[in-house]
Amino acid sequence: MPTKVGPDITDNGLLLHLDAGAPASYTSGSTTWYDLSGNSNHATLYNVPSYNPGNRKGAFEFDGTYEYFNFPEITFTNQAFTLEFWGSIVNFDSRRTIFIGDFPGELTGNYVFFTALKEDGVTNYRNFGSGGWPYKVPTGEPFMWTFVHYSDRTSTFAVNANFNPLDNDNLSAPTDIVFKFNGFGRVSSRPYYGDLYSAKIYNRALTAEEVQQNFNAQKSRFNI
Repeated sequence: MPTKVGPDITDNGLLLHLDAGAPASYTSGSTTWYDLSGNSNHATLYNVPSYNPGNRKGAFEFDGTYEYFNFPEITFTNQAFTLEFWGSIVNFDSRRTIFIGDFPGELTGNYVFFTALKEDGVTNYRNFGSGGWPYKVPTGEPFMWTFVHYSDRTSTFAVNANFNPLDNDNLSAPTDIVFKFNGFGRVSSRPYYGDLYSAKIYNRALTAEEVQQNFNAQKSRFNI
């Protein structure tokens, strides 16, 4: 069973919960970011980004260089899942990576799953090896990003619990696809540049109500 992760945060199906503002998850100077879900998916920091305990109770401040963290690989095979992170983008001078991993499935080679944040403040969601879908994020302000993948192989996403309906043809994964997630912030020339407050992975598709619940439970930290 997962540990108590915060007031009113959905914990059903929670596999990973990292929170830079929780002393049980991170203390300044450590290279380990502890998982609060109870599953021991602790993250290791590389080229350690600056940690600022005064930045909204605690944040890692990535400077757009080769800073990232890895956690034990979390794999989904033909399965629903949800990704969530709270962040604030500092600079859009090139596309910026969020979650990293790969999913060979029926595709040729290994494709990286990432969310590329572009210089004009538009978020380009790249998945399944092709395409991208623009959606505005609040430049320079904290926001909660949620990606939900369903058992029928379709996906959608939300920013601050506002879902953006997308063409399911563009967001449908091939059959027998394997998603593998193992870190944050690093895809060669697309390092993350901004603040990172927390990250979560669930082994199921959260409902819109649960996404809203998570947002409501955490928004006061960010004065939203």
